[in-house]
Amino acid sequence: MEFIVIARKLENGIVQYGYDAYGDGCRKIASDLLEKYNTPESVEELFSEKGITELGKTDAEPETENCRQNLLSFSSSEDGVLGWFVDSLFFYDSDNVWYFIVAGHDRLRIKIPLEYVLLHPDAVISGSEERKILSERLISHILGDYHYADPQFALLLSEKFPEGVELIRREVRQSDNPAFSY
Repeated sequence: MEFIVIARKLENGIVQYGYDAYGDGCRKIASDLLEKYNTPESVEELFSEKGITELGKTDAEPETENCRQNLLSFSSSEDGVLGWFVDSLFFYDSDNVWYFIVAGHDRLRIKIPLEYVLLHPDAVISGSEERKILSERLISHILGDYHYADPQFALLLSEKFPEGVELIRREVRQSDNPAFSY
């Protein structure tokens, strides 16, 4: 059983979300989100009444076994909805795109377009080769090109790490996490 959060970012930046526990229906939920709830209007419908409780439900699932609740909550950020027991987060962002965020036991949360996840399911499995590749690319980008392209980020890094970005790179390379082997 997976503990999943389905969330969306509202116009004011607040995140609205609902928790749910699902068995093996994660792939079906992802497909349903992309097929049925891919416009702002349909996402609004999903977050009203019993929309989330019906998500991923199969015709074979009897009503008596459907103990899902549709208790919606609010948070000031995406990170605020990822708790200790959350396995995955389906997130509809302000760019009107569904993303999949793996809570990740490696503490690296990667926000991946849901369409990509359906085509490359290994991307979300901690320890998989696909996840390692994504992690390496992300870290390389943050400590490489992005560091040089975004002056605010470069300033933040220099304030937090006066020794420079090279020290961060060395520490990341020496980390026990195999995803950081770049």
